Amino acid sequence: MKWGENMRRHILTIGIRTSLLNALESTVPKDKVQIISSPDIKIAEWLLAHRGFAVVIVDLELFLQLTPDFLNEIRRKAPYIIVLGNAGTKYNWRVEDAADLFLSYQIPLLKLWVLIMNALSLRIGE
Repeated sequence: MKWGENMRRHILTIGIRTSLLNALESTVPKDKVQIISSPDIKIAEWLLAHRGFAVVIVDLELFLQLTPDFLNEIRRKAPYIIVLGNAGTKYNWRVEDAADLFLSYQIPLLKLWVLIMNALSLRIGE
């Protein structure tokens, strides 16, 4: 599969802060990316069971609550996982072992989009 003009990639966000989610949704290149949001793990499980995602962006607190089986399901349905947390947050090994990126919520929006678009380009050809 090649990146085409009519191809849109899907991003799932899980428990992301409303202010950041609103900023992402207002700046998304709508012709290339669709953001689907889940406020909690239960809805995210249903969404993952019914569609594939190129990238999953999940809040650190929710990420640390995920079971190994659910982490495997995310990895199977969305091979690139970005975890967002507060700067200076202490986190355990699961973040480094199970996520591709761990970023601060204080990351500039433009830089976050660059990282997301890079992650999307890694998924082309699946």
